Amino acid sequence: MSSHLPKAVIPEQLAASEEVLTGTLSLSDMPRLASYLQKAEGEVQIKLKFALDEQNFVVIYGKISASLPLLCQRCFKPMIYDLESSFSLSPVNSDAEAERLPESYEPLLKANDLIVILDMIEEELLLVLPLVPMHPSAVCSVKLTVSSDKPELSQKANPFAALKKLKNKLRS
Repeated sequence: MSSHLPKAVIPEQLAASEEVLTGTLSLSDMPRLASYLQKAEGEVQIKLKFALDEQNFVVIYGKISASLPLLCQRCFKPMIYDLESSFSLSPVNSDAEAERLPESYEPLLKANDLIVILDMIEEELLLVLPLVPMHPSAVCSVKLTVSSDKPELSQKANPFAALKKLKNKLRS
């Protein structure tokens, strides 16, 4: 087991010896993710297990956890979004290889037989970000109220009523 994360790996070599890599990466090193964050501060804890499955596919089983500083879209105040995510990726060289993968694996496109760990983790974090980050309702400073008083549609004036009258006059 390794206690550091290399920049890039050859997944087939690590899978042959069933290597496990653990470590952390800084959020400030992830420019695409940083654009969604309130501040690019903090770290991501990572555990990656490389293996060969029964069908001899190379698989990367990963677990990531992080506390991401986001902006609540309800009250527009900073919030911390704690996430934990697991994934199963299989490195491929082409779309044709990706189509042959079992459905339980997501394809991971390799560049020159290498996988850049930082890029892979940043992509996984982007995939698990909430579309609309919000504090839980009980914690958020903005309280939403749901009104049960709904005006009936028949009570509203029909904007086309005047046109209907005009049309009827023209026909007569």
